[in-house]
Amino acid sequence: MATYKEIRGNNIPIRSSDPSNPITGEMWYNTTTGVLKGRKFNSDSFTSINARSTSTQGSGQAGTASAGVVTGGFTGSFPIIKTTEEYNGSSWSGAPDSNTDHYVASLSGIQTAAIVGGGYKTIPHSGGMNAQSEEYDGSNWTSGPNINSARYGMGNVGGTSAAVIFGGESPPGAIVASTEEWNGSGWTAGNNMSTAANYRGSIGNSQTAAYAIGGYLGPPGKTANVEDYDGTSWTAANATNDPITSMGAWGTPTSGLIVGGQTDTAPSVSAVAESWDGTCFTVSAATLATARQNAWNGFGASGSEGIYAGGWNGTAVTNLCEEFQGAASSTVTVTTS
Repeated sequence: MATYKEIRGNNIPIRSSDPSNPITGEMWYNTTTGVLKGRKFNSDSFTSINARSTSTQGSGQAGTASAGVVTGGFTGSFPIIKTTEEYNGSSWSGAPDSNTDHYVASLSGIQTAAIVGGGYKTIPHSGGMNAQSEEYDGSNWTSGPNINSARYGMGNVGGTSAAVIFGGESPPGAIVASTEEWNGSGWTAGNNMSTAANYRGSIGNSQTAAYAIGGYLGPPGKTANVEDYDGTSWTAANATNDPITSMGAWGTPTSGLIVGGQTDTAPSVSAVAESWDGTCFTVSAATLATARQNAWNGFGASGSEGIYAGGWNGTAVTNLCEEFQGAASSTVTVTTS
């Protein structure tokens, strides 16, 4: 068997502390801890985590992988629920119900400062679309002004001081391209997208840096269209690799992820993920353990990590949750086992 020196050209260094910036493939022996360590590369991965208390699809989801909030949704039978749960990076806990029931509504922001608007109410279909918005401060929901156009299935980016919603379906069943902006106190109309679509994914971190991704066009079906909003106008961006709708999506303008949903390749439920680098989408080597759609959005601060919670698995509504970790190097302890 070849030795480390024969492979690397030198002996394993002996150090009193771990190096501050080790490179992938490097090894060393820490004399203080008496441990052999190394730097390894980890590929993209999905890991099953603790399930939610409630099985839902179409729940609003926002926050980071260590501090998330999920509200509303459909359990498989009416009524639409107002239930809210918080995630702390390892487990779920109950939180106060929202004032209004929301299904496939817009929820954006962080766990302690989030805003939700629109969606279906208890009554299904076009007559039950909701215009109500609410803000969540981590403890309570406070009702706010209505959005101008009741709708569901819209994209959304931002937070309680500035947000943007776009697309979706409005009564009496019209798929729309319209945009609305939130300034902390009211909603105003913005410029329309080029493509009207429902069930769009959303990536971005502000009202002036948002991406509308994929969606349902009505007949003839799904789209791979992506558009970039700068706070004033929409511009075409590079498309997804597969036409997609009802996917999870989160991240920043330069680091995002879309996952699950319905695609032309997987018309019922998909397990595929695509990463966004600010220029284009790339299919990830990692896939969901359980293919799902319509979890309605998932949450994460960037494309390097995030949570996809609940959804519909092709047979039933589920409470399953999976955590995504992007490719990165990590320091590990080397053992003989």
